[in-house]
Amino acid sequence: MLIAGIAVLVVMLATSFVLGENVRTRSPTTTPPGTQFLKYPIVTETKSLSGELTEGATSEEPLALSGLLIKNISATLTWEDENDPPGRPRIRRYENQPDTFALAVQGMNVSKDASGSNEQGGSGTVEVKIMFTTEELAKIYKAGTSGNWTATVTLQTAGIWTPMIGIIGLTDPGNSYSLVIEYEYYDMPSSEEGES
Repeated sequence: MLIAGIAVLVVMLATSFVLGENVRTRSPTTTPPGTQFLKYPIVTETKSLSGELTEGATSEEPLALSGLLIKNISATLTWEDENDPPGRPRIRRYENQPDTFALAVQGMNVSKDASGSNEQGGSGTVEVKIMFTTEELAKIYKAGTSGNWTATVTLQTAGIWTPMIGIIGLTDPGNSYSLVIEYEYYDMPSSEEGES
C-alpha cells in the first residue's frame, strides 16, 4: 500500500513538472495592442520633382502619400548656381553670389524645415528627415488616418552678380532645383488601418 502511494505521488510530481515547464516556455503569438501594422512588410519608394523659382517665390509640392502609414520620410533639395552672367556676353568679369533655398516637409501634424546656401558658383544641398517611433506610429494607426504630405521649396535669396572691378552688379533672376523624396511605409491593406 505504501509503495503504491509513493508511485502515485511520483507520477503526480512528474506530470506537474512537465506541464509546468510547458506553461513557462509558451510564448505569445499576437502583437501588442495597437501595433498590428508591424506584421506587414516595409516598402521603400522615391519621388523625383523639379522646378524653377524667382527670388522670394515658393512652390508647394503635394506628395500624394495619403492613406499610407509612413515610417520615415527624407527630402533632399539640390541646385546648381549659374556660372555665366545673364544676357549678352560681357568683357567685364562677374562673380555670382550664393543662392539660399529653404525646404519644409509637413504631414501628420509634424513639420520640419531647413535652409542652406551654395558655395560661390557651385552647388547646394538642403535635407530634411522625419522619423516616427513605434509608439508614435501606434497612435497614428489607431487614429485611422495617415494624412496628406507636402514639401515646400522657397528661394529665399538669389545672390546678385558682383563685378570684379566696379560696384554695379547684375540681377540674378532665380534658379532651378531638383527635389528627391524617399519614404518608407508599411504595406498593409487600407481596411486594416486604425483597427485595434
